[in-house]
Amino acid sequence: MTGTSGDGSGLSARPRRYRPPGQGRAVYRIRLADDELAELREAAGRVQMSLSGYIAEAALTVARNTRPPTQTPWRDALVHLAEASAQLRRVGGNLNQLVARFHTVGEPPARLEEVLRIVLAHAERVERAADRTAAKLP
Repeated sequence: MTGTSGDGSGLSARPRRYRPPGQGRAVYRIRLADDELAELREAAGRVQMSLSGYIAEAALTVARNTRPPTQTPWRDALVHLAEASAQLRRVGGNLNQLVARFHTVGEPPARLEEVLRIVLAHAERVERAADRTAAKLP
């Protein structure tokens, strides 16, 4: 990720590269000259990827002798699905607050069970769609 948006929201300036849960946790440092870094940032920007995601994809492209990273409809869809997943996680935080209130007050907030069912159904749909889309990426 290239950092945050700078507005204090903690939101990323570019979307993250999709990784299935539990994968992609290794961190490796490289040294680049200023002009090399600028060139990689420009290339990553052209395909709307984070710098670290672009470097990882480019390195794997060389290792696998495949095509370089490009912005494809599948990648676009996967980025949108990752954003939907992040939004669902935030909704989960709000639901945790409702449940905490339920435990404090002793009565569930109106329609809590209905909202939980709806959110869980959407979360499962997003996860299935992300898995299907990731499987179609080159």
